[in-house]
Amino acid sequence: AYLSQHYPHAVLRYQELKEGPHRADVFRYAVLHREGGIYLDIKTVLVRPIDQVFADRALFYTVLSKHEGRVHQGILASPPGNPLFKEVLDRAVNTPQSV
Repeated sequence: AYLSQHYPHAVLRYQELKEGPHRADVFRYAVLHREGGIYLDIKTVLVRPIDQVFADRALFYTVLSKHEGRVHQGILASPPGNPLFKEVLDRAVNTPQSV
């Protein structure tokens, strides 16, 4: 319902994805673009309180991946309307092997 209400262009691609983690990626990008917020993978362990780690809500946060040119999907934080997440969502929807 969330995708069909806010990102109808993403619904077909979401339904075509067979793997649950890939569907979660598309949904995560949509929510972070529209709502903003913090996403932490279940395996993420914070060593400081969350308000200290993500002190400035106007910034985009992530961790660089060990794979060059990529970010670690397990830690993402962003203000609402960040164009980066719109671009990532659009790529995931429009590029067959992008998710």
